[in-house]
Amino acid sequence: MKQIIPVIFATDDNYVPYCGVAITSLIENSNKEINYQIYILYDTLSKINIQRLISLSSCNVTISCVSISEYVKNINVTERNHITVASTYRLLIPKIFPHLKKVVYLDSDLIINADIFELYNIDIDKYPIAAVCCADVCDVSEWMNNYITKTLGVEKSNFFNAGVLIINIKKFNAGDIGNKCFDILNSRSDLYFMDQCALNIVCEGNVLYLNEKWNYETQWHEQDTDNHYIETDNNNLPYIIHYSGYDKPWIYPENYLSNLFWRYARKTSFYESILYLSTENRLKKVIEAQLNDAMETIDIIEVLSTGKKNRGIAIYGAGNVGRNLATKINRLKAFELVAWVDADHKNKVATPMQVEPIKRLYEVEFDYVIIAIQNLNICAEVKNTLVKNKIAPEKIVFVNS
Repeated sequence: MKQIIPVIFATDDNYVPYCGVAITSLIENSNKEINYQIYILYDTLSKINIQRLISLSSCNVTISCVSISEYVKNINVTERNHITVASTYRLLIPKIFPHLKKVVYLDSDLIINADIFELYNIDIDKYPIAAVCCADVCDVSEWMNNYITKTLGVEKSNFFNAGVLIINIKKFNAGDIGNKCFDILNSRSDLYFMDQCALNIVCEGNVLYLNEKWNYETQWHEQDTDNHYIETDNNNLPYIIHYSGYDKPWIYPENYLSNLFWRYARKTSFYESILYLSTENRLKKVIEAQLNDAMETIDIIEVLSTGKKNRGIAIYGAGNVGRNLATKINRLKAFELVAWVDADHKNKVATPMQVEPIKRLYEVEFDYVIIAIQNLNICAEVKNTLVKNKIAPEKIVFVNS
């Protein structure tokens, strides 16, 4: 009987295309004489995405999508930074698959350039997990160093990335590691990397550390000239390239080693979707930069969540702050200045449009009204008045400079 190598991913609908690329890279580099069983954990996933993932199966690779809704219904974890709650699903693996001896867990934002069989067969009988150190292989910032050593209480040389793990199911469960991690996640609000921080705290001193080639994080190595991999030479590549951090290859295809992600992406049925999402993400980055220039105090992420390319903006105030803002917005292609109002509108002569009375705000549709007044106390009074007149608070933002 052929050996079966269990590999586990976790995803949601947003990450399905990138998970598909990771799986495709695994399949392409797999030993055709060995069977691989890929389990994809999900809470909510559309039927079409489930079908698309399963369709990636090959002659020696079987793919199953596993609903874990029952396991996560009582989990209440706050998402932080670019990390989603799906990352915590890896903590549930030993509970979901107690019958397995060990598994390989992989994040979805990576590609595999070697046979995962070699990783799986590393002996971890004495440890609950195996992982690659990340902080000790590069010059992390002073903040990061202090965060690891002081906030988390972990030795810098021991701090590992949890995007690639070998999990010893029996030892993980025996140590109650999953529950201990969730207890930490529920009791602390300072875990910058969420469950990765919790795992580092709980497993400190009880980890088998793997060679860096099994989890080569591009965010730490972009400036690494001493160990610069040749991007076109398959014989001189890390076994797993992990696009950790914010600068994903589907947003920044020009970044270090991003071309290898796209090499695999072109071989998947997700390619067109990734291209479309890449274009949308680039557009959002451009709009974000424009917004930062014009409205520095706006919560950019919330603005972008509307999904609109041409937003209607109204300005309250036609003094120096208002005039500067109106001029900037008028130059931006992403926005439409639909109204500009001031209590003293009759004495305000300004461009790029006529200043109108306050009542105009209640007659025109807009996505945001910006209170462009220097005095913060007056800003607060104006906001209260607008809210009383049925303008949604989430549509009101301030610009004071």
